[in-house]
Amino acid sequence: MDELEVFSDGSPNREVRQVGREMSMAEASKLVETYESRESHVDAKATFASLWMLEGDKPWRQKAKQEQDDDESNFRAALAESRLKSQAQQVCSGLRTHFGLSIDWSAFRQVLYSAQEVANPDLPPSKRHALLIDQTVNSVVNLAALPDEAAQMKLLHEIADATKQYNLTKLVELFRVKTGRGESGF
Repeated sequence: MDELEVFSDGSPNREVRQVGREMSMAEASKLVETYESRESHVDAKATFASLWMLEGDKPWRQKAKQEQDDDESNFRAALAESRLKSQAQQVCSGLRTHFGLSIDWSAFRQVLYSAQEVANPDLPPSKRHALLIDQTVNSVVNLAALPDEAAQMKLLHEIADATKQYNLTKLVELFRVKTGRGESGF
């Protein structure tokens, strides 16, 4: 065997390569143990998915995943707010056109937001009470005239459902709830 082998590109190999040398069992087992003890093994022909799964617990992947989750939650919140605003504008426009009822869309948006929040089971009772006595909400729907919080929450839930279905006649009926002070909201 030549002491100096030449690679295919013509560059000389300064290290002596021992091609075809047999490995002892001790050397082979040591090599296997070294390979298996490493924290991660990367296959020579690894697919993107296998690398993705292999790096799943690494700090840079955890940080990137957290940033992605934060961005998605911010996007969902902005999208929900936009939908709520559009829904309120459409319904108020329809009520004004078809029934002659003039309701400020931003106040109606607050009613829909309160209905959405009150329906949340994790909401503390003090926050729920604050939403139910909100002046903006009570300027559209006279919740204070209803007997208890359960009736107030039911009315808000029915208003939200009628809004999602764009059921204007049901909304008019809900706004004209007979209370001790007369009809609510107008």
